[in-house]
Amino acid sequence: MANDDELYSGYDDQGRVGSPAGGSVFQPLDGSAGFTPAAASMPPGTASTRLGTGMRMGTAATDASAARPMTSNRGAGFSSNPKGRFDPFGQANKGMASAGGSSSLLPRKQAASTEEVAREMDKKVHEVLEASVLLSQQKDAQAALEKALDARKKERQLAKFRESAGQGDNHPPELGFAVELQLASCYAASKLYGEALELYGALVKSKNLQVQAGRFRVNMGNIYFEQGKYPAAIKMYRMALDALPAAAAGPRARLMTNIGLAFVQLAQYGDAAAAFENAMDTAADHQAAFNLLVCSYALGDTEGMMAAFQRLLAVPGLADSQDDDGEERGNDSGTDEEGAAAGDEGLGSSLTSLKHRFRDGLRDAAGGRDQMKQEQKQQQASITKCVLTAAQLLAEGLADKGGFAAGFDWAEEQLRQAGLGKIAAEVLLAKASRHLANKEVEAAAAVYKTFERRGPALRAAAATNLSFLYLLEGDLAAAAKYTDLALKTDRYNAQAHVNRGVVLLEAGSLEEARQAFRDAAAIQPLCVQALYNLGVVNLRLGEPEAAMLPLRKLHGLLPDQPEVVHCLALAADMSGDSAGAIRWLEVLTSLVPHDPGVLCKLGAIYHRLEEEVRSLGYYQDAHRVWPVNLDVISWLGAFHVRSEVYERAIPYFELAAAIQPQEVKWALMTASCYRRIGAYGPALKHYQSIVAVQPGNVEALRYLVAMCQELGRPGEVERYAEMLRRAERAEAVAAAAAATSSAAAMQQQSGDNADFQQTTLDTQAAAGTAAGSGISSLDSRLAKNRRPTGQDGPAGAGKAAADDWGAEPLGEDLLPM
Repeated sequence: MANDDELYSGYDDQGRVGSPAGGSVFQPLDGSAGFTPAAASMPPGTASTRLGTGMRMGTAATDASAARPMTSNRGAGFSSNPKGRFDPFGQANKGMASAGGSSSLLPRKQAASTEEVAREMDKKVHEVLEASVLLSQQKDAQAALEKALDARKKERQLAKFRESAGQGDNHPPELGFAVELQLASCYAASKLYGEALELYGALVKSKNLQVQAGRFRVNMGNIYFEQGKYPAAIKMYRMALDALPAAAAGPRARLMTNIGLAFVQLAQYGDAAAAFENAMDTAADHQAAFNLLVCSYALGDTEGMMAAFQRLLAVPGLADSQDDDGEERGNDSGTDEEGAAAGDEGLGSSLTSLKHRFRDGLRDAAGGRDQMKQEQKQQQASITKCVLTAAQLLAEGLADKGGFAAGFDWAEEQLRQAGLGKIAAEVLLAKASRHLANKEVEAAAAVYKTFERRGPALRAAAATNLSFLYLLEGDLAAAAKYTDLALKTDRYNAQAHVNRGVVLLEAGSLEEARQAFRDAAAIQPLCVQALYNLGVVNLRLGEPEAAMLPLRKLHGLLPDQPEVVHCLALAADMSGDSAGAIRWLEVLTSLVPHDPGVLCKLGAIYHRLEEEVRSLGYYQDAHRVWPVNLDVISWLGAFHVRSEVYERAIPYFELAAAIQPQEVKWALMTASCYRRIGAYGPALKHYQSIVAVQPGNVEALRYLVAMCQELGRPGEVERYAEMLRRAERAEAVAAAAAATSSAAAMQQQSGDNADFQQTTLDTQAAAGTAAGSGISSLDSRLAKNRRPTGQDGPAGAGKAAADDWGAEPLGEDLLPM
């Protein structure tokens, strides 16, 4: 315990904070502060180092006379008033050797040499030139021309830079040649032929490009050909031909073909034929042979046509268009026929057709990945088209000797000898089509029937054409027969489905016809016949919304087809969309500006919308285009009657009476209009003419009796009144007889005699009421007569004022539509 006391001895002897003996906290430690060696040798306790918050002395509490022992921080580079940027390491004063004052730690950039600048400019020229070429391939002529002009500008800047640097010999001439050639091509593509010819002329005169001068002349010849300057084009082609070596057979043959085409444009068919013969002798080509046949046809040289056709078939590269698996399909077809005999015909045919379609799809997909194969197919299709067209021209050329059939037969024989059976069959189909064009139906049917034993594709095509042929003749049974044959051969034949739908539509089976058209559209979505007929059958079924979809799609394919636009307007009108119907009809008027039916339809829609002014305008336009349309005449006359402008209604009713002289209503309307304007003389003459033709006309007799009473003619009143009584009795008897016969027919159907007797009595009573009804007919429903002021009226006008035979409003039965 004593040791512990010695350990803490002298602890309380230290100067306390804030005590007078201890002085300040920052007071120097010396002996006067009560410091003892024992205390100095021992570490102070925790209580001696920690000062509480309440014990901390502020700045004001310190002794002002004592020096403040603060350490200076100026040596670390800090200052309370800095004169420059913070740079403790003095880096700003090091490495200022460069002119720009850059630090020596960064790499120095050396000045570019002349060759480097030239290479950079050359690179930019090539970039712009390549961009122009790419735009030319994309058919963007304007953008390609702009890039070519930019490339020319940059190339000239490069040439001037190298000349100024003394390196003019290092500038490659090929770069300038490439730029000028691209610019000339862009000028030609932009139809700037003058600038293109000027550039090509400069290139031809260049001494360094004499080897390429022939090609430049070919381009110049093409430009002259585009301009229609065929003699200049022929001159350029011949100059290019002279520059070509004899070993270049292909280019020489093409140039000769161009020369022949220019002669064709000049109608010099003899020179053109000679050029095409030279081209064939140099390098045989299908197009040159076809052109030779055309020139022979223009010259009327049948022997030359036959020789040219034979040379066309002898050109290498002509292959039959039949598929490679034609024989396999024939075997499959025979197997299917045996299966059909066994009783599973439909399933076997469907599976076989599906298998063929699947195999064709795989083959087409593989061909789509093979661009060369696609090009070969396109080339073969072009050659086949040339052969078929040549055969048709040959048939036309031989028509004077043995008829066109002889020409087709000769061409078919030549094709079969050359081993081109499929093309020969297509020639036969063209022969049948020619028979149809000449309205030789029996001959065409005979040709089509020869395909019943051919391959599936040909048999389906012939059956489809036969069904269409019988549809034109109205033989629905035969059309249905061959349509079924075509679908049996190939159920994915869209045209056969269309023919089947037409047969069902004519037979009245609208639902089945719609399904057939849907099948055709599903197989061939762009089949215009299927889409149009589908829209029509939907309209007949009263489903305008369903008709709009195929018709809109068809309108996208054929925007200028009036029938499609008319169906769209009809569908919109049926669905209650008057605005849409007007819009489509206005589009239709732009396609057929003077169609009275369209104008009349527009007038009817505006009349329904109660826009009488626009309706009147369209009806008047329709009347000017087709003045004998009775519906339009009747509407115009009725409009003027409703407007109480009877003078303008009279010409329309008189025109209608001239068109239909046997119809008495037009004469009655004319007479009524004359009476309404106070022209009693013409009105009386019209009524008398009606009675002269039809003495039993009750309406005219009633008006005559009334007018004669007003005019004070008692003798005529008695005569016409007697005629009126006889006519009314005859009319009542006829009405009773008609009602009796009608009731008898109803009694036979129902077997109820009581109902029959009651109906007869009611009918007789109604007839008696009608006989004594007085003047209550056509003219009695007109408005009250307005005699013009100052016009002399007939005798007995005061008595007529009390007669209300013309005071009733206008009835709709006056205006038949």
